[in-house]
Amino acid sequence: MPAAPQRLTAEEPPPWAEEAVPDDFSAQAASLQPAPGADRPPEPPTSARTPAAPAPHTAAAPLLTTALGDRWAALVRPLAAAGSLVAMVRELAWQAELLAVLPDTGGGQCWQLRAERESLRNPGLSAKLAAALADALGEPAQVEVLPGVAQDSIARRDSHAREAAQHAAEQLIHADPEVRALMAQFRTARIVPGSIKPIAADGGHPKAPPP
Repeated sequence: MPAAPQRLTAEEPPPWAEEAVPDDFSAQAASLQPAPGADRPPEPPTSARTPAAPAPHTAAAPLLTTALGDRWAALVRPLAAAGSLVAMVRELAWQAELLAVLPDTGGGQCWQLRAERESLRNPGLSAKLAAALADALGEPAQVEVLPGVAQDSIARRDSHAREAAQHAAEQLIHADPEVRALMAQFRTARIVPGSIKPIAADGGHPKAPPP
């Protein structure tokens, strides 16, 4: 026989009153609440915002070459290429500026240099550089390094040459008829600054990346 339906008394709560509230109820309720700041007006698109001012460009000091700088570069570059100047000794020769070449009391010549970095004015480095110069010149040599900013050093000459080559490469690309035609055809095309690299001096020409 089917079971008789259960009767409820006034003291007994209905079964559905004992059902547990789902754990995600509070999360569901919270999801219906407006997010903080939802009543704020939307921000304008990035293109409509005022662009930040570009950082000021500081021009490098011009390079003023000297006859002593030419003499020093002509002497030191072959020594470095031959491996006679390495590590910190080469760094001293590259960063220093030749101020004078004076007769030395012990015979030979004294090469008077100027270097800014204190670590390069180490007596041990000066002695090793003097030994390399003595071997190359076939006579005694002394090296004296004075403190100060080098105005005409091999390092500055190399940096100036790289900057000049970079500038020439960029000018060549911007003036190229094919590049100008592409820029006119594709209005959104642009040359990314710094993406142009000069090619080594082998008769080639710099190339720009595709738009």
